[in-house]
Amino acid sequence: MGFTESMGYAMKKLNQFFLMLMGTLFFCSASLFLYHHVNGVFPHQDVDSKAYLANAQLFVQNNSFAWPESTQGAYPYYTLGYAFILALLFKLFGMNNGIVMLIQVLLSLGCALLLFDITKKIAGRTAGVLAYLLVCMNLGFVVFAQFILAELWLTFFLILFFHRFITYLEVGSLVVLAQAAFALGISVLIKPAALYFWPLLVPLFFIRGKKSFKKKLALLVLWSVVFYLPIGCYMYHNKVTFGRWYVCALDHENMLYWFFPNVLAHKNGTDQNFEREQLRMLPASDVYKKFIQEACSAPHLFIGVWLKNVSKTWLGLFTTNLKVLIEPAVGGGDISYFKTKGSVLRRVHAYIAGGATQNWVVVVGYLEMIWSFIRLFLCLIGMLWLVKNHLWSLLWLFVVYLTYFSLITGHDGCARFRMLFEFVLIVLATLGMCSLMLNRIVRDDSV
Repeated sequence: MGFTESMGYAMKKLNQFFLMLMGTLFFCSASLFLYHHVNGVFPHQDVDSKAYLANAQLFVQNNSFAWPESTQGAYPYYTLGYAFILALLFKLFGMNNGIVMLIQVLLSLGCALLLFDITKKIAGRTAGVLAYLLVCMNLGFVVFAQFILAELWLTFFLILFFHRFITYLEVGSLVVLAQAAFALGISVLIKPAALYFWPLLVPLFFIRGKKSFKKKLALLVLWSVVFYLPIGCYMYHNKVTFGRWYVCALDHENMLYWFFPNVLAHKNGTDQNFEREQLRMLPASDVYKKFIQEACSAPHLFIGVWLKNVSKTWLGLFTTNLKVLIEPAVGGGDISYFKTKGSVLRRVHAYIAGGATQNWVVVVGYLEMIWSFIRLFLCLIGMLWLVKNHLWSLLWLFVVYLTYFSLITGHDGCARFRMLFEFVLIVLATLGMCSLMLNRIVRDDSV
């Protein structure tokens, strides 16, 4: 490489560093702006926040998640990973929400760096820089850094898994594969979304490479054992603490008391909150029997409501979560496109503007909506680029990941659940954008 080429390469990297610095400053400025606009009624809280805070405070006081005998409390139906993280932060820094928000802002930037490296591995440094900028401008990462919710930590461990697994596909290291499995297992302790995902990647162990069947079987054993290692330890904790070997009862709760009320509301023309209250008054065994009876009598209704909720996950706007964060009168679940009436345009405007008392929130909502539709097109282009370049293992990873994590949100779809795969859409949109701008993606990091 000559002097001129060396200088050109150095200037290119300097420009890319400057762009990433600008993205970081934008993200930090937006985070600071939101922090000072958080509503004072239940600051930084959504529907689940109180449960996380209660268990974190319980651990701070007792060094255990078991309720003292003097108080009433049952085993939690959700995993306790995020409550444990909060408890550690509260022990180190005191009961200070500001510290939690600061750590989560830094965590979001960590997610951006991981996505930079993931996209760089696939398509080069320029694509990596663009992915970093898209994360810094992503409303989901900005907003959920300001909530006492598990979403951002769950996203971080899922991105870490993605990073390690793509690295494994690149280098074939058993250590890297174990790291990917362990990160995916840890994510289950934050929220059990990935509990049934790991088998979908097993075909890659048997299709890729020319290893013997025994070696491929050893890969499967390593993948499974390391994935279940943190989960097994957590189950042992629950046995000691609550007297039960279990991960969580969230799937039971979601199906019977979130999804089922949706179905009944659709069938009876009522409200899901009303149907949920009715179900809560019945014994759990009766609710389960009623669920089975209704599902057998009208399976098409159950499938239709499930897919409708999945569409809400894909098309919902993070602007609704922004309103929960800064508008005192807006709570989780208050704003929904399907709760509005009128023409499509009227309903779209009501969805975007509903509950907003500040004009800039409405502007952000419209910008997010426009970008969401553009990004779907870019993601399709990104998928086609993977096909064109015969990156079949990556294509399988992207397709099964998006399919699985989309479908599991059908119990009660909303934009918040899209944080499970928002980062995948960012990577695909980046590939699509670079393909359109350059007509091809150049791995410029090898210059």
